Amino acid sequence: MIEPNMQPPQKKEGVIRSLAGGATWLADFIDMAWAKFQNLTETNYRLACQMVRQGRIEEGMRRFKITLWLSPNHVPSLYNLGCLYQHVGNKKQALECFVKVLRLQPTNEEALYMVSGIKPELIKPEMRPRRMPPLMAIEYFDTQATIYDQHQQAQQYRMPVMVHQFLHTELDSDMQRHDMLDLGCGTGLCGIQFRGEFSNIIGVDISNAMLDEAYRRLDDRGVKIYTRLMHQEARLAMREMKAESIDVILAISLFRYVGDLQGMFELMHQVLRVGGYVACSFDPYGQRGQYGLMQQTGYFGHDVNYVLQHAQNAGFSVVRTGEVMGYPNVAQELCIFRKISANKHAEQPESPIDEPPPVNHDLPAENG
Repeated sequence: MIEPNMQPPQKKEGVIRSLAGGATWLADFIDMAWAKFQNLTETNYRLACQMVRQGRIEEGMRRFKITLWLSPNHVPSLYNLGCLYQHVGNKKQALECFVKVLRLQPTNEEALYMVSGIKPELIKPEMRPRRMPPLMAIEYFDTQATIYDQHQQAQQYRMPVMVHQFLHTELDSDMQRHDMLDLGCGTGLCGIQFRGEFSNIIGVDISNAMLDEAYRRLDDRGVKIYTRLMHQEARLAMREMKAESIDVILAISLFRYVGDLQGMFELMHQVLRVGGYVACSFDPYGQRGQYGLMQQTGYFGHDVNYVLQHAQNAGFSVVRTGEVMGYPNVAQELCIFRKISANKHAEQPESPIDEPPPVNHDLPAENG
């Protein structure tokens, strides 16, 4: 029986206790059900995320749609539904979801990135992303870490071996090979190629899960590949290092996530000893002297002249450039540079990594 003087929250409690007939377990169950009913949006969103993690893509999409029926402006559901549409090849509906996100949150870095990768003309050139959003990269590699090596092996990834071959021929026989820096080291596929030649290899990556895999990697002698691992963005890691403390820097397939190379080679020049080398690989880009987000891959590509300009402006000499087949039928640029002098040719510019994305977008109007 409901007491007439009860406050509204107590009325619900009174009804539950009355319906339960004194059964505590039933009352607790009804309490829990009521709490879930009060927050159906969040409950459905969590269920959708769980389904996607389990590989139940279609069920996850339906659950995200239910969430959006309950709360049409629920940004996480809009964004994730767009990613799923992109995953199944429905770019039109994916774009609609991402554009809706930008109307609600014009500074949403992930949505900016996705729209620029599908239909870049919707975002003014000066407003397009200059890097892959860090959280996007971290989430991807954290989920891929345990299967990353297996996937690369299945794809016949040959770049680590080729980098070792090309760089090994350039290293002077009398060069002191003490310290190597592996930027974007991942699970250690490149580092392991050089473990027998360097006494100290430092690995840098933004994904803790990838670093966990790198930490466990051993060479044929049972020796750990890396003597130090840093959970850090590449530029920030180099800023923390002593000047002229590294002999060789690897940046293999790193630039596809970095995008804008402003300040990158200046920092490399700063931490390298005179006579040291940089080896970097990257995806070719079709516009001379430029870099940009490529629609076919979703990664940044770089024209070789753009990379050469940044490297030479920082004071590096060019040892080699040219395309190699990092994967079968997939050409990638592989460049090697050398620090020939302690003098820089250009002042180090500020890095753009901490700048927020611009916000004024010319987005299409919604239908109706």
